[in-house]
Amino acid sequence: MQWFFQESGGSSTGDRNSGCRSQRGLGKKEPENLTELYEELFPIALECGISSFLFWDMDYLEITETIKAYSRRKEKESREKAVFNYKLADLIGTSVKRILDEKQEMPPLWEVYPGMFEDYKAEHEEQQVQNNYWKTIRDRITVYGEMKKDKEVT
Repeated sequence: MQWFFQESGGSSTGDRNSGCRSQRGLGKKEPENLTELYEELFPIALECGISSFLFWDMDYLEITETIKAYSRRKEKESREKAVFNYKLADLIGTSVKRILDEKQEMPPLWEVYPGMFEDYKAEHEEQQVQNNYWKTIRDRITVYGEMKKDKEVT
């Protein structure tokens, strides 16, 4: 059972961002039989979201694999949360820079979260092409109007 609580780094804490608690190091001895092993795993499995009915229908390998999958999922969620928090802090810093320096621009969403908002990027680029087209037409009309006005005055 000791192997179960060891992480890939060799640590035996067992609860590194996983939400599942380890009962090792609490003065408990190794389980002597299968019943004790299952009784030790039961509270851990409950904390990992395995229902009590399902727990007693699973074999040892299924239980441990489900708990390991839960731990991996929680670690992945923690990493994602850390990345989002880091990005948020960076965006807050950028917003403060915008207050102090008007030339500073907020980065677009697809640059902040690459791969997640590619459809917005394509839509924005298409909108920019449209805007540039209309600006060009407006500028041409303005120049034409000024030329006409100058001809009328002279």
